[in-house]
Amino acid sequence: AKGYSEGDVIDSHIHVWGDGQDPYPYDNPTPDALRSICDGDKFVKNAKNAKVSGALIVQPINYKYDHTYVTKQLKKYPSFYKGMALANPVTPPEQAGVYLDGLQKDGYVALRFNPYLWSGSMADDSGKAIYKQAGQKGMAVGVMCFKGLSQHINDIKALLDHSPETTLVIDHWGFFRQPATGGTDPETKVSEEAWKDLLSLSEYPQVNVKLSALFRVSGEESPYEDLRPRLNDLIKAFGPGRLMWGSDYPYALMNGGYCASVDALRKWDSDKLLDESDFHKICGGNAAAVFGFK
Repeated sequence: AKGYSEGDVIDSHIHVWGDGQDPYPYDNPTPDALRSICDGDKFVKNAKNAKVSGALIVQPINYKYDHTYVTKQLKKYPSFYKGMALANPVTPPEQAGVYLDGLQKDGYVALRFNPYLWSGSMADDSGKAIYKQAGQKGMAVGVMCFKGLSQHINDIKALLDHSPETTLVIDHWGFFRQPATGGTDPETKVSEEAWKDLLSLSEYPQVNVKLSALFRVSGEESPYEDLRPRLNDLIKAFGPGRLMWGSDYPYALMNGGYCASVDALRKWDSDKLLDESDFHKICGGNAAAVFGFK
């Protein structure tokens, strides 16, 4: 299997799924326009045409806790794909280790915490147990604060304090623009409180941020120029070694195209905060290290 080489581009955030028919029926519906264009085979072809060397599949909500389809892709393309499973919040705390062992056996290297699947705090006994075991087993945890970071910041800091050895990854710039339907929607507004909360997490050395789903947090069309000063803020707070590019495929297909977001990073860097090695870290090296593309 090919390992990561400096300069390789790794997409830290994609979703793939089938058409919803047996043997991979949906648990939740997906937009009709996306049913036939985002299976795992098609993404591999698209990615290679875009000179992307690997990708982290984040378990899509379409399948909820049924990981069968994504597991099939991980086994079919083991040198190209890694997997981020969706954490089940009803896992008994005492079974957290066995639960994660099963996911690792199937090729998953990370977990997604979706706070809206918890009945209460995701820093409850089960959440803390899963989070701690993930760190002990070398699995990163990603957090999807779709409705905004600020309402979850206390839970996130409780998890960070409970298990400092666990690597935490914040999705999509912390969703500082709400609602997260796309910045060109006139109803969306920037939350400076959420942005301040995101920057505050830089105090924790185990926290990384995904520069993903640009269209969800920009108020403009591609190349999302208004995000440039936000990137500068993140570079100053976290440094280039804790940031990672991701596309949010397939949604990115409908919002500027697949390659637009990675190309945007170079277009924004007019302040020359980044050198070539920094770009290599953000566009592949950091994701390779955190998610095990070796």
